[in-house]
Amino acid sequence: MKFCPNCGNKLNGNESKCPKCGLVLNKKQPKENKQDHDIKEILNKVDSTRFKDLGRQHKKLIIGIVCAIVAVIVVYSQIYVPHVVDSALENNGFTSAKGYKVNIDRGNKTITVMPNFGSQQQINSQLESNGFDTRVVTAESQMSNVAHEIAGKTFGKWTVRMTAENVHTRDYKLAYYWVFKGTKETTRFQTSPVGQEFRRHYLQQKEDEANEEDKAHTDDVITAGALGGALGFMAGAW
Repeated sequence: MKFCPNCGNKLNGNESKCPKCGLVLNKKQPKENKQDHDIKEILNKVDSTRFKDLGRQHKKLIIGIVCAIVAVIVVYSQIYVPHVVDSALENNGFTSAKGYKVNIDRGNKTITVMPNFGSQQQINSQLESNGFDTRVVTAESQMSNVAHEIAGKTFGKWTVRMTAENVHTRDYKLAYYWVFKGTKETTRFQTSPVGQEFRRHYLQQKEDEANEEDKAHTDDVITAGALGGALGFMAGAW
């Protein structure tokens, strides 16, 4: 027993259409001729080739972008950054000709400036001429300039520091004069325990010198008075 697929009406099996809803039954699909078949085959091959070409182009584009990114990173890290660092140091006088040795650790983004004996003596002399107070000295200002130049032209936070291995007292030893992380000064000789002790010693020395001058002046006055009195007595006795 057959039924109409549209309305469910019973069919004898030889109807060309449903007597109830009129649905055409057993409609034969027109046979595809060879020409149409060949055209479809050609179109399928064209689409397949097209998609393959698009896939290859897409891969080439991705590879090209990756290579360009790698090239930019290499040029930036191996050429640009060293040039910026070297220029900042040279612009601010931190070169061997000026009495400084510089160690650059690009992996850790750290620059260590090491003054020779002559340069360190000049730094110490300027600090002493300020009475070891908190005023900014020339080398500190130059360190700040280096930190700001590098921070303004590179990515990441660099540490710029100056050693002070020979600056120490009985109780303290100073590892660095000044340290800048990025553009922020995180260590200052002037406010360090060593710097404060130098300041106390300086003030005590000045106080001792003043007391000595006062004592010498008092002694001179006493001596002059005694001598004057003696001369006066002698003159009266004469």
